[in-house]
Amino acid sequence: NDSSSSSSSTISVRLVNNDPFLTRNTVERPSTCVTSHGQPGECMALRECPSLQFHAANMLLPSTQRLLRDNVCRRLVRTLHYCCPSRGARSGIQSSPVQPLTSRPVASGDLIFPDQLPNILASRGPRQSVIPLIAQCGRSPAKFGIGNTVQTVKPGDFPWLAAVGQMKNQVTLNGIIIERRENFRAMCGGTLITDRHVLSAAHCFLHPPVIRDPPTHVRLGEHDFRMDGDGAQDYRIVDRRTNNYDEDTIANDIILLKLDSHVKFNDRIAPACLPFELPEEEYSQKLLTVVGWGMTTESSQKSLVPMQEEPEHVPLGECQQKYRLHSALNRHITNQNICAGRGKADSCMGDSGGPLNFRSSSGRNAGRVFVVGIVSFGPTMCGSPTLPGVYTNVARYQNWIRNNLD
Repeated sequence: NDSSSSSSSTISVRLVNNDPFLTRNTVERPSTCVTSHGQPGECMALRECPSLQFHAANMLLPSTQRLLRDNVCRRLVRTLHYCCPSRGARSGIQSSPVQPLTSRPVASGDLIFPDQLPNILASRGPRQSVIPLIAQCGRSPAKFGIGNTVQTVKPGDFPWLAAVGQMKNQVTLNGIIIERRENFRAMCGGTLITDRHVLSAAHCFLHPPVIRDPPTHVRLGEHDFRMDGDGAQDYRIVDRRTNNYDEDTIANDIILLKLDSHVKFNDRIAPACLPFELPEEEYSQKLLTVVGWGMTTESSQKSLVPMQEEPEHVPLGECQQKYRLHSALNRHITNQNICAGRGKADSCMGDSGGPLNFRSSSGRNAGRVFVVGIVSFGPTMCGSPTLPGVYTNVARYQNWIRNNLD
């Protein structure tokens, strides 16, 4: 086991038992070093350096990987030491308050090299550790509060928005090629929640019309299907997991997709926050935001760019009563669903699997956008004045999501 203590002169004492060049009871004082920013520092384990721990919370960012790689000051057999800025110099590297390194604790026995950090973050340790921290998710420049209207989404407004579909032959719309050279055909929407996982609707894969020819790929960073060279990235689906989906009642309409490689986040590709610590009361009776490439009206074609609508949250009891009175469909609406949409604003068929978003305005969540629902089903006519749209309630699947992030 490792142990450490500090004196008034800030000299640390560390017992090292993993280095074959040192005996078990050797007492080691951290050596001095110079950081990549030219600051005086001390060579120590990552967990002993709060300022580097803060940056390590963003391990998936290339800039963080470079920072750690450039500050390696010692390579032991099973771990690395980093040049930690001395207390008087830390203001130059730490731009915000220190927070615990919870996205991937570095254990004393780990052999970690900076260029391996994304793989370690996604594949080792507690499964829930791959879920981004609040500081790394749900950032959006989108305008909320647009009211009962439909607006075009700007590039990067919802960087977690995914298109789920297939690599197919060239597809045209009214004689115009709408698919790019990779021949991607969008079928449903989805939400990026980690650097390797996308949430979508199970019916996009398991409903009878598509079960023999389901989606095979996910496209991230897409905005306009007519444009090439806009930074969109395609990923192959290598694993998909459902949770007792019932095709008759559309119950448990949720699927977790695993991508074939790790996603590199940027301004147009980044994860949404999951609502696991967000009280449902916070977004009940509020305007929510649904985004997708679905039909803008019942008779129109799918949109080539994402559209944004704000359906109003509908209480569960009211939603259940409306479907009992006005729908002959066999739909069992429970607290595993969220209902939203009165009148004009509602999602349409092409948005299946896409995110129902909520931007928080309270506490440490202020300004962050959470995916609270997954577009599941609704009335035959989009924006029905009588029937709201029905969404899978993401918060109700917290344990299932955590247990399947591998």
